[in-house]
Amino acid sequence: MTDDDKERETAKGLIQGYIGPDHKVINMTAFFRALVQALREANRQ
Repeated sequence: MTDDDKERETAKGLIQGYIGPDHKVINMTAFFRALVQALREANRQ
């Protein structure tokens, strides 16, 4: 598993674990991409 795969899996897990059906995320794709980017940057530091 590459770092990119780990970041994507972590993002999916966070979204599934913390964002429920009552939360309103207007653009889930953009939210997912932003979360993956944040994880990548945190991983580099």
